[in-house]
Amino acid sequence: MDGLHCSGYESSLSDCPHNGFGQHDCGHYEDAGVLCGAREVIFVDSVYNFTSEGFPGNYSNSLSTRWHFSTHEGYNLLLRFDVLLTEFDFDYVRVGNGNITYEEVALTWSGGPAVDQVKVLSSGNTQWMTFDSDSSVVTGGFAGSVEVVNMNMSDLDCGDEFRCERDGVCIPQWRVCDFETNCASGSDETPCVGGTYHPPPVGTATAPPDWWNIPTVTLWGRHTRHSSSWR
Repeated sequence: MDGLHCSGYESSLSDCPHNGFGQHDCGHYEDAGVLCGAREVIFVDSVYNFTSEGFPGNYSNSLSTRWHFSTHEGYNLLLRFDVLLTEFDFDYVRVGNGNITYEEVALTWSGGPAVDQVKVLSSGNTQWMTFDSDSSVVTGGFAGSVEVVNMNMSDLDCGDEFRCERDGVCIPQWRVCDFETNCASGSDETPCVGGTYHPPPVGTATAPPDWWNIPTVTLWGRHTRHSSSWR
């Protein structure tokens, strides 16, 4: 196994994320070994700022970093990325709810850059984040903050960006229908046809079932989150 990343909760090495059995780029001169990920446990009383290793410079290869955030009961945590840039499709940031890494995933991200466009609101008072890089390309990484808030999922304001269904996550509009699922619900990719976002219908319109007088003028209204139109 190569590219092995263990968080400390696994019962055996085979449970750790890796590149696959028999898949490696190790030479005969290299020793076998395991890269154990760092795990930070942070209690957030107001705001906590974080960065990837080496930021604002490039991060390193073969990183496996874990953050676990918690705050007072009855409050939530709002994680924001000021800037977010990783190697697309290879170096991943994940954010989720609870104390167990990789459970209750809310956001999965690779690529960028995204500037002040990505937010994740926790469902309770605990939240985790992971960053895993492979052994090839490195890039700028990320910086952001975790803030203690008292708000519901419905209160999350994504502005002009895309709001994931049920996940408490905001992502850039340009990440919708890009064949890379960022929202845990899959709502950024599910209603896509030919790379174009098509929201599911929310209602129907019908003509009267009986004969109607001529001339007749019928007006339908259509309202969306960002615009309204009349037909």
